[in-house]
Amino acid sequence: MQSPIFHLLQCFFSGLVLTLFITGCGNTKSDPNHETSHSHEHDHDHDHQHSEPRFGGQMVEVGHTHNPDGLLFYFAEVLPVKDNRISFYLSVEDEAGNSSSPTIASTEVMAYVSDDESETTVSRETKFQLREDNSDNRMPLFETQIPANFVKSRLLSVVVPKLTLGGERLNFTFEVSNKESLQTDHVNDSSDPGTDTKDGNQPLEKEEK
Repeated sequence: MQSPIFHLLQCFFSGLVLTLFITGCGNTKSDPNHETSHSHEHDHDHDHQHSEPRFGGQMVEVGHTHNPDGLLFYFAEVLPVKDNRISFYLSVEDEAGNSSSPTIASTEVMAYVSDDESETTVSRETKFQLREDNSDNRMPLFETQIPANFVKSRLLSVVVPKLTLGGERLNFTFEVSNKESLQTDHVNDSSDPGTDTKDGNQPLEKEEK
């Protein structure tokens, strides 16, 4: 008599354990979703609304650094191309939006320039130099000459792979239009007198005969 009852109890407990195991698996399945949701909701957003351009250029985010007083956000104001030169101002803002001049580690910044509209273009290395004669002493101004390969390009892409600011290595990219500069050059060329214009100093051979 004991053997059938023991066998029945064994089956009952086995079924109970199996049920608990399946229920446990169902709860485990929902845990990863909860952890994923938590990780996506982690508040670590460093977006910062930069101030308006001061010199008629376009604002480009360079990056941010951490310091004991909070985050610092660095920006480059890329100016329109003039005289075949690419230039930009550097500025830094705190979390309250107060802008100031950043401390720079070098007066030279290496970059790579390419034609953004050409699929087969090869980038050229160039170096932005700090303008010592900058009339606005509050913001450092860097500029470089457009490489000869791209003086006729309408849209240029610039990559700055390394820029040390606030003790940290940052990098950024930007695009700058060269169309206005090309149009200005075209107008200047068309206004020059042609080589076929008669020169009053040319010898008058017929009159000498």
